[in-house]
Amino acid sequence: SPLYNDGDIVLVKSLTLIEPGQVGVFVLNNEGYLKQWQGNRLISINQNYKPIQIGEDDKFFIVGKVVDR
Repeated sequence: SPLYNDGDIVLVKSLTLIEPGQVGVFVLNNEGYLKQWQGNRLISINQNYKPIQIGEDDKFFIVGKVVDR
């Protein structure tokens, strides 16, 4: 089963940069994601979902790092 489920509450530290491998909250083209950061792509902890590549024309920002659930 996934580490995080729909409806879970997570504690997020507001940051604009996080290290590769850390789990964070991201907004990509007006959609929110809780994923692992890998530089230019978002990786799901649930292996049923494919990585999301971030392109040059995408609207993307980091909301923060997940610090607890």
